[in-house]
Amino acid sequence: MLLMVQQMEQQIPNIDLGLVERPKTQLEITKNVKNIKVTLSDGSIVFDATQRAEKTEVKDAIWKSNIFSTTRGTTPTWGFIQLYLDEELMYGATIQIEYNMNITQPINERDFTGDKYYVKGEVDGKLVTTKATEVICYIPNKMQFDKEVNDGWNLIEDEQSGSTEGKNTQNEIFEQGLVNENLKDEVNSIKTKVKIEDSNETDISDISENNLTVSQLITRDGAQGGYVSVAEIVKIQNDVGRRMTEYIIKSDNKEKTIYPIVGNQDPTNKPAEIDSAQGENVAVMPPFGIGQVFYYVLTIVIAGMLVVGIIFIKKKVLVK
Repeated sequence: MLLMVQQMEQQIPNIDLGLVERPKTQLEITKNVKNIKVTLSDGSIVFDATQRAEKTEVKDAIWKSNIFSTTRGTTPTWGFIQLYLDEELMYGATIQIEYNMNITQPINERDFTGDKYYVKGEVDGKLVTTKATEVICYIPNKMQFDKEVNDGWNLIEDEQSGSTEGKNTQNEIFEQGLVNENLKDEVNSIKTKVKIEDSNETDISDISENNLTVSQLITRDGAQGGYVSVAEIVKIQNDVGRRMTEYIIKSDNKEKTIYPIVGNQDPTNKPAEIDSAQGENVAVMPPFGIGQVFYYVLTIVIAGMLVVGIIFIKKKVLVK
């Protein structure tokens, strides 16, 4: 028996499905070198400058700060700092770098825990807040971390280094889902990692009050740059479990949508999302580095003059 099914369409006006886009939230972390100090083995200080050095001329230094403009739709411009120091003074001196970080909320749309706010527009429940609760900072391999001068920061211990009872450990950051497990090799390649988290003593929503200071003895192997420290927000808290919203950046006249996910930053690469940042790349080098380009150019000019001279002699002098 064959059944015939007739399809009918009917339009029903004035139907509201009640679809409402939930409020968006977003956190951004920025990181800058606040101060650099170089101390000789005899205790004398040969260099001590802050971020103001970029705006006021400082002898033997080039200071270009990071420029954060993600909220305006462009990727950050990562800066650099170059210090010039006589070679006989450089090796054996100690460099100390102080980093300052800030966490801001570029997008924070009004939100409440109750349902009436969306149904009737009435305030219902408490105001929803979003905050960062844990940040991990990856320190360049040759830099040293001293707990005594870093209030709120704690070293993430390597299980192979000995007893780790009661301490933050390397495996825990993966087991607790703070860092993407697929990044184990990259994360473990950074020997020194530190963490700051919300506690009764520390409120990392105001992380600018907890600067991070690291230091290193300058050697021939470690002087020529490489002092780059990456930080990432690895845990956030939202009263209703909401994640951070996407954002759009423009690069090469093309728009790209970024979906920030905490804990997925490769510390061996430049920050890729708004929830991670790096300090300026710091390098210490002897003064000849300043004029190195000049000597290269001079050598090329002299070589060129010699070639032209030889050609001229061959054509004009030897022909006669």
